[in-house]
Amino acid sequence: MLYYVRQLLNADTIVPAMLIMKKCSWLSQRSATLASRRTLRACSDRAGKRGLMKHTSPTAGAVEDEILRNEQDGQEISIALDSPAWFRWLESATAFSFRSAEGHFTAHKTRAGNQRGEPYWRATLRSRGKLYSFYLGQSPRLTSVRLHEAAHELSQRAANLATPSAEPASGAPSSSEPPIDRPDPLLLSRLSLPRLPLQHVARPRLLTLLEQSVQRPVTLISAPAGSGKTTLLAEWAITTDLTVSWLSLEEEDNDPAIFFPYLMAALRRCTQEEEKLERAVPAHSWKQAITHLLNDLMRRLEHDAVIVLDDIHLLTSPEIHTILHFLIEHLPTRLHLAMGTRVDPSLPLARLRARSQLSELRTEELSFVSGEVEAFVEKMGLRLEGEDLRLLEEHTEGWIAGIQLFTLALRGQRHSAAFLRSSSRSHHFLLDYISEEILAQQEPAMQQFLLHTCILDSFCAALCDSVTGNSDGETRLAEALKANLFVRGLDNTQTWYRYHQLFAEVLRTHLQRHEPEQIPGLYRRASCWYEQQGWHEEACDYALRAGDLPRAAALLEQLVPHLVGQGKFRRLLQWSSQLPQDIIGDYPLLFIASMIGTQVLRGSILGAQNIGQSLPAALTHLGRKIRMHTDEPGSPWAGLQSGLQLLQAIKAWTSGDIAQTIALLSEISTIPLPSASTASRVIALGRQLLLGLAYSASGDLHAAEQIIIENPSHDEDSASSPFTSFALIFLADVYEAQGQLHKLESLYHEILLSFERSGVGSPLLMALAHTRRAGLLYERNCIEEAEAAIKMSQEIERRIELLAPAALSFSAPLQARIALAQGDIQSVRILLENKGVPFWRSLAESQTKKVTGATLARLALLCGQNALAEEWVQASDMHFDDQINLQIANRDYVPYVTLARILLARGRQQHAPLALAQALTLLECLQSAVTAVDARGWLLEVQMLTVLTLQAQGKTKRALQLLGSALSVAEQAGYMRLLVDEGQPMGQLLAQVAVYTSASPAYLQRLQVAIGPSVSKPTDATQEQAQDQPLLDPLSEREHEILGQLAKGLSNQQIAQQLVISLYTVKLHVKHILAKLAVTNRTQAVARARELHLI
Repeated sequence: MLYYVRQLLNADTIVPAMLIMKKCSWLSQRSATLASRRTLRACSDRAGKRGLMKHTSPTAGAVEDEILRNEQDGQEISIALDSPAWFRWLESATAFSFRSAEGHFTAHKTRAGNQRGEPYWRATLRSRGKLYSFYLGQSPRLTSVRLHEAAHELSQRAANLATPSAEPASGAPSSSEPPIDRPDPLLLSRLSLPRLPLQHVARPRLLTLLEQSVQRPVTLISAPAGSGKTTLLAEWAITTDLTVSWLSLEEEDNDPAIFFPYLMAALRRCTQEEEKLERAVPAHSWKQAITHLLNDLMRRLEHDAVIVLDDIHLLTSPEIHTILHFLIEHLPTRLHLAMGTRVDPSLPLARLRARSQLSELRTEELSFVSGEVEAFVEKMGLRLEGEDLRLLEEHTEGWIAGIQLFTLALRGQRHSAAFLRSSSRSHHFLLDYISEEILAQQEPAMQQFLLHTCILDSFCAALCDSVTGNSDGETRLAEALKANLFVRGLDNTQTWYRYHQLFAEVLRTHLQRHEPEQIPGLYRRASCWYEQQGWHEEACDYALRAGDLPRAAALLEQLVPHLVGQGKFRRLLQWSSQLPQDIIGDYPLLFIASMIGTQVLRGSILGAQNIGQSLPAALTHLGRKIRMHTDEPGSPWAGLQSGLQLLQAIKAWTSGDIAQTIALLSEISTIPLPSASTASRVIALGRQLLLGLAYSASGDLHAAEQIIIENPSHDEDSASSPFTSFALIFLADVYEAQGQLHKLESLYHEILLSFERSGVGSPLLMALAHTRRAGLLYERNCIEEAEAAIKMSQEIERRIELLAPAALSFSAPLQARIALAQGDIQSVRILLENKGVPFWRSLAESQTKKVTGATLARLALLCGQNALAEEWVQASDMHFDDQINLQIANRDYVPYVTLARILLARGRQQHAPLALAQALTLLECLQSAVTAVDARGWLLEVQMLTVLTLQAQGKTKRALQLLGSALSVAEQAGYMRLLVDEGQPMGQLLAQVAVYTSASPAYLQRLQVAIGPSVSKPTDATQEQAQDQPLLDPLSEREHEILGQLAKGLSNQQIAQQLVISLYTVKLHVKHILAKLAVTNRTQAVARARELHLI
């Protein structure tokens, strides 16, 4: 033992004192252990001399002269080496002895300690107090040649006194150099590739990325627990052509005496010479030993090799980091290092990045994408589709452990989507995993930081300092990022961050359980910080969460102009609804704005709906407040008589009293407006909008136009007010109804130009302006320009709160019309499937839904799905002989003109004269109504439908006469799609109308070219007749493939297995096949496909 002490004191070691103490302690224990072993071995040797066979059993035996002899059921049996019986016996055997002319040894079967590797055999020979070892391999490798090779090698080592993995027989010092390797045997399971999990999902995109990454000297795979780091590395190691050496690290590897032998063994495996696995390199220090081996690898490596160090975050010892640093700095050219870790290691990563010597795969790359989520869930034995899968991916953000734990929690849940949306998503599986695997691993200060900042939706270092009351926010954030604690960056300046959704939810649950009294204070401090920064929306939000309602009300009062200006009525009402009436009633601007916003969101203003008791109660409260403060100079209530008048006008409007509405609104101009600019702007713009609506309802469109185009306020903010937005939208409705497409073009040009000049404005108005402009471009048959405009609108729509609770965005129907014009029927069918019948079965009394439902029914007609349109008629409860009182504001025209189209389609398809007669009756009523309000644009559409109905009745001459007079008006206004969308029936009339019209031949030619010879839309009748016609929407290659499987009678599950795709994907393809073939089941699909010679 003194020998080792002297050598270690003289060695160039990193921690001499620590190594001396560990080595001395080990030697003391080892001496006692080996003394007992010598006694046992002596007894064993004596027994061996009395007869080798006495110690054989069914799982142990002796091999001599190429024959295995062992005892089974009391009888001695003999098995020849290399025979099938020999290899069968090895599968159940645990040990045997071997003797030949070359030498002898004892072989033992060993199983990996962590169960990651398969069982393997090792040969050992003890000679002169030292133990020699030789790796034989797994059972199939134990051939006669291999056994003789092992006997020869072990004999040579013993004869030459070479001790690659020698084990001293006693505590006495050896005369040779002491090896750096700890003499305990190595667990080969740590040096073996781990098994892939049963639910493993192949990830070819990451395998390709990793294959490219390891071309650099060092690859770092750094991500939180449960991100699939080990599985990815193991899958890549199996598939790559490179030589891979694996080492699974453990906490005890922070002892250099334990870690170094494993590192050396892993490095030696890069040469694929497994029999030299435990060979020690005579050296006086770890640096000499590793230098010797690296030099050897530099000479012997002919092809690239990779050493994988998995779970490197477990190595926290500075001494171990020094060894790794040395290894990285001196890697041979053909040797690469890959590390899997939860925490960025204390290694020179920045230097490696600067040298382009480091590749990194992090959480973003390792997260599951949609297809991988679906495949993983299926392998977990759970079937999720559509919305359920989307919600699962959204909540987990692709975190694999989170997906697995969610999947376990979802088992037994009858309503997956409801569970995924619920506030109980912090299931005990997730809570336990994150608490044990992540939170408990952090030091107390970091735990407190995480718990106190998890209440924040997003955060920066300064906000964290304010909330926690400390000044270490920047340091803690840096540590959290380095430790992969589910922190996501929100900008490129590394200033703002957020927590992973699930991680934050679990932290909040933990905080609620253990420190509930802290939560209001945390929210309050966040609110104060945001207010100091001038971010009043966030300040108000956190004040409400803190329960500080008076402060929240004061902040919300300041926010009214901003929220109204951005069209954020929903947010305004959501927040104000959390305030008691006695508080909100003390803030005049908040009170008035919230009441008007309520009517807008309920559709009361634009749809004349019943408002219940809210508005009368508001009038009473406002009148009382005004009377109380009339004589108080400077009171915000004193000048709100005009606001009271506006609310009274809204009440009259919703009651259907148009004359009283106009009278009350006209009186507002004689009442002094309040001095506060925000209140005056809200009242003035509200008056402008409602007065325009009232004049249009009275049939005076000219007066309505003049009111809307008058600017009630000359400040810059008026352009961004949603009341201005609604007013201009309404003005566009007026122009559209009048057929003044040229004025529409100028209006949209002005709106968009003002946005471009100012750079600000209501997102709601911007989206609507782009949509309406797209509609104008579509009408003029500028399809590509219309598509570009609709895409711009949809980009904005994603960021705003819509005017009313519609089931569709206002751009979706127009986008569908554009798709139809481009021949894309399938996308329109998908829209109808998602928002069709279930939508209009729940129309209730909403005028907005009624108009949207009519728009969908029109799309159904254009796709030939007349039955779907008929469903809408039943749900809408409208009739051809209803009394119609048209108003541009409530847009009754749209549902009724759609009903006329459905009656026309019914008459054509079913050869039903009664339906055609009903269509004519309805169209005559509509013509009278649109004429009464001077809606010349609507009149043109009514005339076109009347022409087509007359044609269907066989009254062609009357149809041509009416068409001829209408075409000259249509040409002057610039209409195209109004006629083109009617297809071949209109095309047939256009071919004969020249003598009946003053419209130019060029215009007629443009219309006929746009309609084309094959534009006729499919109907239920024509689909039945077109048995031998090719599909209008052809099947894709994959759909053809699945159709062939359907013809073979395979189920969806069998098709999924056959084509190696998910069951959900098969179902979606089958659904599309049925739609394209216009059938309702698989049997009909196969029959129809055979008729069309598709199979």
